[in-house]
Amino acid sequence: MQQLTNQERLRPWMGFILAAVSIAALLFAGSAMQHAWGLWGLAATEIMMLALAVGYCLIFRVKLKEVFPVRRITGREFGGVMLLLAGGYGLSMVAVGLSMTILPSSMQEIEGLNDFLYSGNNLLLLIPIATILPAICEEAIMRGAILSSFRSWKRDWLIVLVVGIIFGIFHLSPLRFLNTACLGMILAFLMVKRNNILLPMLLHFLNNLIAVGAGALSSILPSTVDVSTALASVQPVQLLGTYLIAGCSFPMLLTLGAMLISPETHKKKRFLFAGIASGVLFFAGFVLMTFSVMNTLPLFN
Repeated sequence: MQQLTNQERLRPWMGFILAAVSIAALLFAGSAMQHAWGLWGLAATEIMMLALAVGYCLIFRVKLKEVFPVRRITGREFGGVMLLLAGGYGLSMVAVGLSMTILPSSMQEIEGLNDFLYSGNNLLLLIPIATILPAICEEAIMRGAILSSFRSWKRDWLIVLVVGIIFGIFHLSPLRFLNTACLGMILAFLMVKRNNILLPMLLHFLNNLIAVGAGALSSILPSTVDVSTALASVQPVQLLGTYLIAGCSFPMLLTLGAMLISPETHKKKRFLFAGIASGVLFFAGFVLMTFSVMNTLPLFN
């Protein structure tokens, strides 16, 4: 990971403190603003994160252009981002399946979030607030200011892991922790390997755009099925098996994306490991679904 020219001014312990301050600000000030102002409160929360990131750099007198480096995105990098986005969605399915199996009662969090975003809001206003602002402001605080505090670490994987975990905690949701932590690691990987904040911003934007677009579409189209009721009627084992099969391709997609993003560190044997991992996920999902279906048959009861 490339260090700042005056890296001694930012230390890892300072990054942890900034992360704690950001989470506290989100928990208290952000929650209050969103409760009082709705969607505009969400926008104010994101801007608050950007202000914290920039203020952190100004206080400790580090160069903004080094903490938030901007470079032209090449065609290879763009292709890598698309593959990581696709792989990230597969990984998200597996993470969501595990989370819903462990914490089935937490589905109310998702329902509350959907009500906040899609009930009575102008979609033309929702899209920029829920896609563009998080891509800029959350990346500024996470992959910019906080990650820069860990640039002195010699092991890139440790930076990726720690920043990803912080990003998962940042979302203040037990159900979404694993999902957002995995996404945070992918975003941190982009920043660590290419030192270009536009790359995680691009992936973050596209990820949110797809999620918001799907959520908005589902809120507009008439539906005769209550999703939460339907999910509650499915056995946790069967649900996990479905998610494992749906997301089983993510190891290969992430490996391909990583190869394009960081060809200099790529090793061919990673494709072998990725293929084995995908096969294991598919087989595990198939076994879980078969076991669940057999348990519902009278012959096996």
